[in-house]
Amino acid sequence: NAIEGVSGVTSENIADYIAALQAGTYADPANPTAEEIQAIINRVNTNQTLLSSDVDLDLDGLTEEQEALLGTSDGNSDSHSQHLDGEHGENGVIDAHEDLDGDGLNNLSELTCELDPLQNSDEDSNFISLLDMVNNDPNGDWDYDGISNQREMELGTNPVSANERDTNGNSIPDILEVILLHDGGNHTVTLTDDTDGDGLNDIYEVMKGFDFENSDNPTINGTADDDGNGLTLAQEELLSTLEEDADGDDISNKDEVLAGSDPTISDNISLWVSNKLRDNDNVVSFILHAPGVQTGDRNILWTLPEGLNLSSEIQLTGNTLSIANTIYPAGRYTGQVEVTKYIGAAIVNLSTDYEVLVKDSGEIIIDVDHDGIDDAVDSIIESPCISTQILTDDSHAIIVEEGVHPKVADYAQSVDSSSAVVPMENFMEFYDVSSPDGEVHHEVYDMQLQLNGSKDDVQTVLPMSEPIGNNATLYSMSGGDQWSDESYQAQSGQTQPVMSSGWLDGKEGTCPSSKEQDKFTAGLNAGDHCVLLNAVDGGAFDRDGEVNGEIHLSVTVTEPLSSPVEFVEVGRSAGGSAGWLSIIGLLGLLLRRVLPSMLLLPLLQVSTVNAQAQPYVGAAVGGSYLSPDSNELGFKVTEHSDFAYQLFVGLEEGAFTVEGYYTEMGEATVRMTSGTEAGIKYRNFGVEGQYHYPLNEEFKVYLSSGLNFVKGSSDDVDVKEKHHSSVSIGAGVRWDFMPSWFVRLQLQSYSRDDQVLLLRLSKHL
Repeated sequence: NAIEGVSGVTSENIADYIAALQAGTYADPANPTAEEIQAIINRVNTNQTLLSSDVDLDLDGLTEEQEALLGTSDGNSDSHSQHLDGEHGENGVIDAHEDLDGDGLNNLSELTCELDPLQNSDEDSNFISLLDMVNNDPNGDWDYDGISNQREMELGTNPVSANERDTNGNSIPDILEVILLHDGGNHTVTLTDDTDGDGLNDIYEVMKGFDFENSDNPTINGTADDDGNGLTLAQEELLSTLEEDADGDDISNKDEVLAGSDPTISDNISLWVSNKLRDNDNVVSFILHAPGVQTGDRNILWTLPEGLNLSSEIQLTGNTLSIANTIYPAGRYTGQVEVTKYIGAAIVNLSTDYEVLVKDSGEIIIDVDHDGIDDAVDSIIESPCISTQILTDDSHAIIVEEGVHPKVADYAQSVDSSSAVVPMENFMEFYDVSSPDGEVHHEVYDMQLQLNGSKDDVQTVLPMSEPIGNNATLYSMSGGDQWSDESYQAQSGQTQPVMSSGWLDGKEGTCPSSKEQDKFTAGLNAGDHCVLLNAVDGGAFDRDGEVNGEIHLSVTVTEPLSSPVEFVEVGRSAGGSAGWLSIIGLLGLLLRRVLPSMLLLPLLQVSTVNAQAQPYVGAAVGGSYLSPDSNELGFKVTEHSDFAYQLFVGLEEGAFTVEGYYTEMGEATVRMTSGTEAGIKYRNFGVEGQYHYPLNEEFKVYLSSGLNFVKGSSDDVDVKEKHHSSVSIGAGVRWDFMPSWFVRLQLQSYSRDDQVLLLRLSKHL
């Protein structure tokens, strides 16, 4: 029967409605309200459009897939694991916050941090390191999302990533929403809910670890306004612990508290957008992320990328933009999302670009964790809390200012909340940037710095595992993907130049912070390991060259480069013993044919060939395929094919021909490790023999082999010959279409670098 005030019920979801209603909690369990029932109906309907990796039917913070791993029930938020004995079900603790293996981390924390929730992790190095980090800095906030490290471990969220799962895109992480729903009934959670009326929004209280249903927590009689100034005692207590404008966003603490914002996190903080699949892969959702507590009074407006021909009916407001997951034209498309916040008298306007990247196949690249790596090839799609490789001796601290966050493919914050520990190899792998001179031993730092919106520059300290050499310079990569020391030379004459220092207190891998400038000396000083530079948004050391709240830093320290420092090798020998045997075989057959005729000549007559031998000349045109050796030198061949032509002269005797030739092979294009494009020209000359086998009076097929010499040249880089000579081998078909005229189509490999397909026109003399 229909329930007044409840709508949206569909017959195919009846079983799921029943299961969800039975698992629900209500203010009055005997008399659930229409609002509570409607919230459950809406949740079930939403789950039907999610991927299985998102569905959480019983609202216990775990998806169906995670529940299956744990052996718990997705129809009961406080269930017993089928895999374990013991009393851990129906005890008032949701499944996400149970600790099934008793090692001190709840189930969700272990799943988030890629640990085994059914196996005690006391001896796991990742587990030990994670707990050590949290214990050393429990009140820190490594990911700057407004939730302390200790509270993140209690909730099961990720202490080093603000990109938490938010299935419905309402700016409230799922696990926080789960807590609010379970403790407060199945109502619809909003950013402005204040269940206990103490002036602190529910979402803020859960993030900080307070009891959102108790007005005496965090402050006794928190709802009272004893002095009549419009602030509750709970709000007054919060403000009393803060310095003026604690987050430096030019909005008063009082205005932020009254608006439901977090006065300890800047409202100018950078936004970012990730994307994910939904609705059984039929929809791509672009999700706006803005760390910290979000004020409820705000507007969000999306601008669609041009060139994708998206429907005009797409919803352009709200935290999530959804488009059809279909085939689109390959390319890179840019849109924008704008956020307007109203905090007291202040109006904060923020915006960020987002990209829709379409592969050659027409599929949109999905990047759930916003790490710049296509999820199709990303080994770590959801960023773990910490990974084993981060704990190696090859890790060093990249120190930046408070509130500025290095973003690379895989990172974890260190105990010092203003630095990040990053595996050295990731700087070279994330953007695939090579050093200026192609040497693999250089440390190339390639990272993004997400800036607080109130900053336009940032001081960064980079550690070098190898000491700085004599006469070293700092190269940075520009928007044109060219290495240059222009930014370094410009800053060297400023009040705040590029500076360097040794390891802090002699401890390898530890640098002074940017605040300890007395420990640095101007310039790059031989023997030092730590480099301090000032990167400017859209200016010095910013590779993207745009003022966009993000600095793309690609730098390396190396010796001054001489020009040219790069070279290409050509002429890799081919044919080997098989090629030489083919030459010997052809010469043997030729001598067998020619020698008897020569022996019958008059005694003193000088002749080299049979009187039937016919000389010929000709020219050829065709295409070449050129492949300079890039395996050892690291450059990439971007264009292999070109036009080729050839001139030749030969001598034909019966089934055999011997000819000499000169060939212009055209040009291959390569991209050097510095990003420079270079053209590599090929030419060769040599001699070859051919053996022809007749198919009929007009057509013959033939094999060829010979010895040739390849020469390479370039206007852009040095070119060296790897081998001075090479054996050539080939095959072709011949057509004698007129007396004295014949044409040949020949495929020839002159070396491992160069092959040609030529149409060769010849005339007997």
